[in-house]
Amino acid sequence: MASINKYKQQADRAYLLSISVGTEMWRFEDPMDIDTLLMKADEKMYKCKSSKINSLNSSPLL
Repeated sequence: MASINKYKQQADRAYLLSISVGTEMWRFEDPMDIDTLLMKADEKMYKCKSSKINSLNSSPLL
């Protein structure tokens, strides 16, 4: 993180970095195939990403 901050200062530009993550738990007693597991995790990731975009649109930029 320190190297990113140093670059930002040298470049005289501001960057806003974020990450969106979706997770889904696989349970041995209630298994699901890999496609379903990834689909559920993707849905959660896009929901997270959407909420970040909405919060950025309603907040002043730093």
